Amino acid sequence: MKKRLCALLESSPLVALLDLFVVVACAWGAIHFTPPNERPDRLLFLHLLPLLALVALLCFSVGGLYRTWSRHSLAHLFSTLLLAQTLETTLWMSLCGWEPRWAVARPMILVAALLQLIVLAVLRLLLRAVVRGARQHECAVLVASDSVRIAALRARFESASSAWISIDACLGADEFLALPEAAITWDTVLVEEQTREKTRVIRKATSLGKSVLLVPGIAELWMVGAHLVEVDDQLLFRLSAPHLPPAARSIKRLMDVASAALLLTLTAPILLLAVLLIWLGSRGPVFYAQTRVGANGRPFTLYKLRTMVVDAEERTGPVLASSGDARITSVGRMLRATRIDELPQLGNVLLGEMSLIGPRPERPQFVAQYCALIPGYELRHAVKPGITGLAQVYGGYTTAPEHKLRFDLVYIYDYSLLLDLQIAFKTLLTVLRPDRAEGIGKDPFTPEDLYEQTMAECNNREVTRV
Repeated sequence: MKKRLCALLESSPLVALLDLFVVVACAWGAIHFTPPNERPDRLLFLHLLPLLALVALLCFSVGGLYRTWSRHSLAHLFSTLLLAQTLETTLWMSLCGWEPRWAVARPMILVAALLQLIVLAVLRLLLRAVVRGARQHECAVLVASDSVRIAALRARFESASSAWISIDACLGADEFLALPEAAITWDTVLVEEQTREKTRVIRKATSLGKSVLLVPGIAELWMVGAHLVEVDDQLLFRLSAPHLPPAARSIKRLMDVASAALLLTLTAPILLLAVLLIWLGSRGPVFYAQTRVGANGRPFTLYKLRTMVVDAEERTGPVLASSGDARITSVGRMLRATRIDELPQLGNVLLGEMSLIGPRPERPQFVAQYCALIPGYELRHAVKPGITGLAQVYGGYTTAPEHKLRFDLVYIYDYSLLLDLQIAFKTLLTVLRPDRAEGIGKDPFTPEDLYEQTMAECNNREVTRV
């Protein structure tokens, strides 16, 4: 009964229906808090409500408020709701300016937005408490290939999911397969990607009615874009090379050009102020040019605002920045924390070398080393690199390169315009967290250091941009 209640309350359709009711009720109720001379025609406003409800639903969907929402922290939930509500209010005001017949007084829109935010926050808080109370806490067994991977995966998984699952035991594949059925009392079997006898482990777990969580490897990620094909009585999976369809590429390019041009126009004063601060703060050029690897492995020149001292890598060579890195200037720390140093990359977008959304481009030296360390790393070059991407908003800088690759491949294989909008939305939340721009450890790291340390020390240090 508890599981049914949990599934019902957490289901997207039901929560979306409740949200629509709240949006319509608050918009209609805002009329009573508006001065009589500023109230809209009720009949005309009644016809406008369905459109406003759809706009709100789109904003909430883009914000990720219908995807495992109850497992997020309260801070993440409320900040996402606030940003989604802000986006909805902005679009509402834009609609009023676009169509005079839909014009509604700005005070009424703000009152409706405030009412929606309060009611939706309280509603989500109550639903979250009910769902978490009804959800059965799952005890899991982790089946992995070696002790290093067991430690890394266990630490990462429990820190992110302690509200609903805990790792009760860690076993190798042979140990798990040797267990009698009566001894397998766990609710969930978490299987690491490089586990030996992975198929047998999954088959045994599912035959006993256990839930299976599988960390995907490259082969599993290829299946995201697979299509079923029937040849007589033979069922096949057709696996395609990672790419975006021509129509999707055209639409994406159109959105990139329009968005980059608009963002450059809006942020021009900020960019000019940053240029002035860099020029006054330290000697050297204002802009920083660096070779990165783009689509199909072709190198291009990426532009950023300079945040480090001149010739920062003259002694060390190509390395990743560290927290408290002495090479970063005082102005540079502020620019990195606010991501203002990334603004010149909008020029790369206009030139067609980058996209707003996509896998982050790496330096040729790092790419060569990552390709040697991580099988399938070169597949992420099937699309244009982006200023932000799925790995940045979901994985973060604490994520090891091989884990970031999973996000990049999922983005390529499961691409959609809605996914781009969701990533853009979540990037705004990421920008509000300065800690996400900090470096790793105390000293500059090489890619090999990063790979080994993130696996050996449970992936608990943050990687930053260079």
